[in-house]
Amino acid sequence: MTFPSRHEMKPWRSRTYLDAANFQSCVICEESDGTVVSCHLPLMGAAPAGTGQKCSDIISVHCCRKCHVYLDGEGRKDYHVRLMAICRTLIRNVDDGLLVVNG
Repeated sequence: MTFPSRHEMKPWRSRTYLDAANFQSCVICEESDGTVVSCHLPLMGAAPAGTGQKCSDIISVHCCRKCHVYLDGEGRKDYHVRLMAICRTLIRNVDDGLLVVNG
């Protein structure tokens, strides 16, 4: 099985998808402190990303400022927390009707 290289993949962008984080709780610490935003999580090979380039919006999570700083710093290789945050955000967005799964 072959996959397109990350350089052949075009990042998916949606302002509506990113704005869905506003007024939500953090998917990591569950804090609702008004600092929650969509935090892009670059995953090696999963999306085009590099210096100064964000991965696709679909690989973003609803994080408060504290957890965002953690994920961008010492949590950069905390793959368990990163995957959990992605899953929780995807499930939230499906439950809220932002992402629709057919079938």
